[in-house]
This record gives sequence, C-alpha cells and structure tokens, in this order.
Amino acid sequence: MKKNDIEELLFFGNGFFSCFKEVVSLNKLYLEGMTNADKATQDILHNIELNTLSSLEKTKSVTLLSKIRKDRRYYKDKVEALEAIIENFNTLKTTSPGFEKSLNKLANCFGIVSKKYKNREKRKYTPRIIKNENLEKEKEKV
Repeated sequence: MKKNDIEELLFFGNGFFSCFKEVVSLNKLYLEGMTNADKATQDILHNIELNTLSSLEKTKSVTLLSKIRKDRRYYKDKVEALEAIIENFNTLKTTSPGFEKSLNKLANCFGIVSKKYKNREKRKYTPRIIKNENLEKEKEKV
C-alpha cells in the first residue's frame, strides 16, 4: 500500500458515511424546492389567466415559467435518485436484521481510524533511559 492509499480510503469512507447521513435531509430540501417551484408555476399561470397582460409581460411570464420548470426538473431528478437510496436502505433495514447497527459500527471504525491517523503527526517520543546528551555521545562514537 502506498502512503496515500490509507488517506484516500479514509477520505472516501468518511465521505460516504457523511453523505449517507445527509440523504434524508437533502431529500427534504429538494422536495421543498419542488413544492416552491410548483407554487411559483401556479402564481404565473394564475397571473396569465386572471390579468390582462401586454405582449411583453406575457413573454416575460413565459420566460420565467420556463426557468422555474427547469429548476423543478432539477429538484425532481434529485428527489428521484435520493428516494431510490432511501427506499433501498429501508428495505435493507427491514430484511437484514442488524444491518443498520453494523453500518453504524463501520462508520465508527472509520472515525476512530481517521482520528488515530491524523494524530500520528502530533506524536513525539521522550526517551526514558537515553537522554539527549547521552544520545549525542553515542552518535559521536559511531
């Protein structure tokens, strides 16, 4: 294993678990974005329906409607992907007893290893028997 292999493994492992925890909150955020886009669409359609608009105002409304529909598509695509992950995770939780507990243990393991790996740079050794001056004398003899 190369020196960076462990760092990469820890980086991707920790990233995976932090993303996994964020799936539900991200899904909620994207659902909210979809809902807001739906409401904005209704606002524009009602404005077109109930008000007398000039050609320029109609053009601006259609342009805005197009942008909002593209935003909604973005949110909907995200929701579909995240809901697939959530559904599969829930299926694994119900069909595999202990799955969630094992996953949490693995996440904790990555956290512990990361902490130890980062702390290795701070370590230092204090000699117990050979003091610095004795060590210097030994180096001179060799």
